[in-house]
Amino acid sequence: MTLSVPAQQALEAAVRLNPDGARELYAVLRTAPAAVKRKPDDRFGPLAMMVLEAGPRHSARSTLGIVRRPALPAELHPQARRFQRDWLEERITKAALAEAIEVCLQRDGQPVPEISGRWHRIRPKSTGP
Repeated sequence: MTLSVPAQQALEAAVRLNPDGARELYAVLRTAPAAVKRKPDDRFGPLAMMVLEAGPRHSARSTLGIVRRPALPAELHPQARRFQRDWLEERITKAALAEAIEVCLQRDGQPVPEISGRWHRIRPKSTGP
């Protein structure tokens, strides 16, 4: 599946604003895609791993250490909301999103993480309540 033009614009901006966050999302999509959920409450869908809707830069702990998430410029919010709609309606697959992030990183001259293997489970199945 290809991304719509507005969704692609939002993704490109998010990757450019936060390539570290893009690399983290890319790594998760490639190694543990089941961990990337489709949540209606995430206003920007998985782009929220890279950017915030508004406000000052926000720091959060992640597998890459501390990742700072800048605010997405307000003029790109309609495109980010379109990305989220396409994501929730499954017009964007996890594999297509990973590929698009990889292309954006390469186009911007950013390193792409080397990924090998996959996680088959996030956590062991519980035997009790």
